[in-house]
Amino acid sequence: MLKMLKPPRCSPCRNLASNLIKSQFYNQKFSVRLSFNPVYRTFSRHPYFRLIHRSSISLEHREIICGKILKRRIGHDTNPPFWKKINEYFIRNRKKITNISWSLKLIRLPVIIFGVFQLGKQQGVIDYVRSPQMYTDRLLNEIMHEFDAKEIVTEGKMHAQVERVGRQIIPAAQRFVSIKLKEARESGDEKDVEFWTGACKRTAGSWNYITLDSEIPNAFVTELFPRTIFVTTRYLEDYIGGDDDLALIFGHEISHLIHGHNLKQNSISTLWSAIELLIISLDPTQGLISILIASFAKFLSSAGESANSREHEREADATGIKLMAMACYDTKKGVEVFRRMMEGNGSQIVDIFSTHPPTQERFIFLQKKSATENAAKYPNSCQFVKQAAKQTFLKSFFDLSA
Repeated sequence: MLKMLKPPRCSPCRNLASNLIKSQFYNQKFSVRLSFNPVYRTFSRHPYFRLIHRSSISLEHREIICGKILKRRIGHDTNPPFWKKINEYFIRNRKKITNISWSLKLIRLPVIIFGVFQLGKQQGVIDYVRSPQMYTDRLLNEIMHEFDAKEIVTEGKMHAQVERVGRQIIPAAQRFVSIKLKEARESGDEKDVEFWTGACKRTAGSWNYITLDSEIPNAFVTELFPRTIFVTTRYLEDYIGGDDDLALIFGHEISHLIHGHNLKQNSISTLWSAIELLIISLDPTQGLISILIASFAKFLSSAGESANSREHEREADATGIKLMAMACYDTKKGVEVFRRMMEGNGSQIVDIFSTHPPTQERFIFLQKKSATENAAKYPNSCQFVKQAAKQTFLKSFFDLSA
């Protein structure tokens, strides 16, 4: 029911009260609704509007009556300003706008990460172009610092063995990727052609062999220092017995470069980092939940990267023994290096964070592969590798003489 007020003094007020009472009693279908319209907020103290909003008349009829009164008594249009229309639109479409804002957040973070990555890459290219030698020296110093190397060994039996085996295994790798590229072109598979073209570029050219005087046993090839094989003196002393052993190790490391394992691992790491940042940025609490979710994402990323790394190691083992056979080395003798590694490392406990498969598993696998992968399987490749190694040796000899 309409709340009784004092009779209005002015004629418009009396007419308004009369209309409201008629609407109340003769139109029982009008529903009682509470509403708030920002158009009438300024005039909420006016007695006309108090009377209207205390009635049970529907919202549509309220707007009609209030609009007439505003035009007649206050003398201005009932249409709200532009900013109020925008506000009403946002209120009506709140859910839709919220979904759009979350979508923009999801898109924004990958764009930022990609932009930062491109800026870093561009800056690295600029630094290298400005002074290639300075960039190379700085990177070499960082590698030496990481392995706590005292110096770079350039003379002696160890370094001579490294250069001798390297000069023979590199031509085998170059021949291997060229054969694979030819097969891909014959099959017409564009993805394989693109992949093996990249492998040819990564292995082409003359290589360097660096022996680090370090107590940390390791041998590796990195794309940050292209066409260079690194090996430490401790690794040579502990595990390498002859050229066949070193040939298998070099074949394994070069296989990582051929298959682009470093690039794939970096891409996976970048993807997981982007996912972690995305989870943190979308957390509405901005607190403990973000830390817990980010920690769980880090756990998953570490486990995933380790699983990929183990698969890469198995793939490099399979290709490495093939390169060793193509370079005319005895694969059965070379496999013994993994026996010595197995004996030296003892029993290994492999968990989800292990980056390498168990040494015993790798030894058994390579031992089986050595029965089929041998120099007799690649007679043409052996002859090619020997000639290439001889030419490389003569070229380096004359370069030193000059």
